[in-house]
Amino acid sequence: MRWLESRMTLVWLVYFSMAELLSLMPSQAASCILINEEANTENYSGDYACASMHEAIFRFAKCIYANASHDNIAALGSVAVAVFTYTLWRSTHNLWETTRESVIATKQAAEALPSIERAYVFITPELEAWDPVTDPSHGVYNSRYSVKFSIYNHGKTPAVIKLIDAKLRVLSEPPDNDISMASLLPDKVLAAGESFTPDLSPRGCDVDEDAAVELDNNRAQIWFYGSIWYDDMFGKEHVTRFRWSRSEIFDAFIPRGDAPYNERT
Repeated sequence: MRWLESRMTLVWLVYFSMAELLSLMPSQAASCILINEEANTENYSGDYACASMHEAIFRFAKCIYANASHDNIAALGSVAVAVFTYTLWRSTHNLWETTRESVIATKQAAEALPSIERAYVFITPELEAWDPVTDPSHGVYNSRYSVKFSIYNHGKTPAVIKLIDAKLRVLSEPPDNDISMASLLPDKVLAAGESFTPDLSPRGCDVDEDAAVELDNNRAQIWFYGSIWYDDMFGKEHVTRFRWSRSEIFDAFIPRGDAPYNERT
């Protein structure tokens, strides 16, 4: 009974109701499409010459019955078969369209699932021993900086960490972290929402007297950069590239540069 819920059912109902009401209004014979049977009498003097819609329908059905013959019935049957065939074609076409849209929606949902449910790996550096500390093993004027970092999986499914490349350097120019060299091959399964601190954390950086002078004169910066390679549960490989430098203003690491230096594929 879905046709009862269709908007067109309501439209046709309103249309026929209005047509019936209008056909009952006063009218003159000259304006009628079909004159009612009462107005066909010779002495009719009323104001309702036009046949009402329901009268027209009954008279049309009566006319068909009165003129029913083999040829007319065959013609009417052909028309009915044609109408039924068209209706069947429309129903089949609509079903095909609905099925096609359902297949497309299912395909799009399946393609979007890995992006929604996949793992997303982030890295977070933490300050550690930022002030230079004299290290006798590296000379009286040499110092050593270090950074501790953790890796987080903010996705919805596990990540298999395959390679970690993390470096801490004092450089006068921004480094290129597009090419990774393995610092650690942990083969670590990182569950959704889990974090861990790799064995190579903290990373150290020796700073000699010349490099310290460059830092003091803002001609060099301390850079923490590298890449993390991992697989998601759908078997697809991803990489998280990072390139951070220490900010003197905030006394913290901040990202430097867009893709490909800071990106997650």
